[in-house]
Amino acid sequence: MKLAAVYSAGLSSAAPRRRRLLLIGLALVGLLGVLALALAPARERMRRQVLEAEQDLSALQAQAGEARRLSALAPAAALGAEPALPELQALATRAGLGDLSTGLRREPTGEIRLEATLSFDRWVQWVGQVHRSTAWRVISCRVLSTEQPGWVKVDAVFSPDRAR
Repeated sequence: MKLAAVYSAGLSSAAPRRRRLLLIGLALVGLLGVLALALAPARERMRRQVLEAEQDLSALQAQAGEARRLSALAPAAALGAEPALPELQALATRAGLGDLSTGLRREPTGEIRLEATLSFDRWVQWVGQVHRSTAWRVISCRVLSTEQPGWVKVDAVFSPDRAR
C-alpha cells in the first residue's frame, strides 16, 4: 500500500510529459510480461518439437548409413546371378541367338555381362524377352556395327530389377 502511494505521489508531482513517458514505459513492460506468459507454452512446445526433430534426424542418418552399407554389397548377389545364366541362355536359344555360354558371364558385382557378335534383330527381340520374363534389365549397352550387314558387336550389362 505504501509503495502505491509513493508511485502515485511521484506520478502526480511529475510533469505531464514525463508522466506520459513513464506510463508508456510501464504499459510496454506490462505488455512484454503478458506476452512472455502467453508465449511460454508455445515456446516449450517448439523446444520439444526441435528435440524430436533432432532425434528423427539422428535416426534417419543412422538409416542412411545402413542403406549406404547395404547398397555397397553386391546387389545381384542377393538374387543370385548364377541361376539367371541358364535362364538367359535358354531365352537366347529360343530367340535364335544360339549358344551364348561363352559370351554370358557373371561380373564380380553380381551383374551379368554379355559380350558377343549377334544378329541385331534377334538381339533386340531377346532383350525384350528378357525384360518381359525375368527380373533382369539392361543397365548398360554398347552396340557396334560389324562388316557383316545386320550383325553387331554387343557389350551389355544386366542388373536385377529391384521393382519386381
